Amino acid sequence: MDGRGISTVDVSEAQAAVRQVLDRFCRGWEAGDADAVLACFAVDASTTVVGTDRDEYWRGYDAFAQPFRAMVSAFSEARYDWASEPTISAFGDVAWADGIIDSVLVADGIHVRATMRTTWTLRYLADGWRVVQAHFSVAPDAPVAGY
Repeated sequence: MDGRGISTVDVSEAQAAVRQVLDRFCRGWEAGDADAVLACFAVDASTTVVGTDRDEYWRGYDAFAQPFRAMVSAFSEARYDWASEPTISAFGDVAWADGIIDSVLVADGIHVRATMRTTWTLRYLADGWRVVQAHFSVAPDAPVAGY
């Protein structure tokens, strides 16, 4: 424990464990396994997910669990590949990551390709690292505003 009562963990060990959670999330989507995807998240009323569509802003595990189940089952032949290695940082029982996922989703024979910018916040809980906040966005083709 450090002076603030935070349990310190080996940073490289935490980074590797967080990367496993992020990869499990991607592999779960690819396998069409909603349980694997949802197991990456903390089952908590404060866990938050912001998705790519207008109505995809969920606070609380119970708010996004059913929509995730519906989304995972709606797609076939999903591919989630990191465009480059995600950046992962950790301090005590909190970790954060960002990265870009190149995805391909097939629904009703239509291939949808999306490059998703992602951010993640994870906490180390009794059952390991779990996502407590995830944000996915797809950038528009043109700038929203000139600057």
